[in-house]
Amino acid sequence: MKPPSPAGSAFYICGLIALFAILTVGVARANVISYSTTTGLLPTDWSAPLSFSQFDPALGTLTQVQVSLDSSSFVDVAAENLAAMPGSVAFNDAVGVTVDGLGLTPLFTLSLVAVGQQNFGPFDGTVDFAGTSGFTWPTIQTDGSLSDTWTSGFGAFSGLSVLGFLASSTATNTLSGSAGVISSLDTDSCATLTVVYTYTPANVPDSLSTVGALTVAVGLLGLLRRWLTQAV
Repeated sequence: MKPPSPAGSAFYICGLIALFAILTVGVARANVISYSTTTGLLPTDWSAPLSFSQFDPALGTLTQVQVSLDSSSFVDVAAENLAAMPGSVAFNDAVGVTVDGLGLTPLFTLSLVAVGQQNFGPFDGTVDFAGTSGFTWPTIQTDGSLSDTWTSGFGAFSGLSVLGFLASSTATNTLSGSAGVISSLDTDSCATLTVVYTYTPANVPDSLSTVGALTVAVGLLGLLRRWLTQAV
């Protein structure tokens, strides 16, 4: 086998580079842009505006839009039995999270529910929400999510402005216990809105350009194969 000449080696390397470039340019791909906005953790009840940027039409053509809501509630409960006999307490905390926008009222409605029950011994002499007559629950976190997807009708999403939404949260809770039981319940919640724009970039070649690029690539492969055969 005769060694390839320096010029031949250079041709081979440049050919591989050119082939890679042609195949890379010739294949269309979808791009994704994502925006998120959050209320942060707030004590219920609350209402807060949310917004994110529209899709810039100069970037390309929208093919899909997904909007999702992620929300969490955090419930803190404590109770103490002051009676001289055993007691108990039960609670139910229901948090509703609503997002209005895109002409829909609501766009999303999410329910987050936390429940619990505890039995106690007679009052142990100290109001500390602990010991044999008291209890403090570890913070109870409840999570939920919803999403919606658009594959057409992108008018509201496209532009150079922002899309506005209104998020709100309310809590409905009940605490029931035997006589002599004191208790407290606090609820915080948050909401995060995310939009994902999927689009075809404006500079992606059309199908004819792709076919042409593949034709050139096949021809270049033939030349490289012929050179390798002659080099042996």
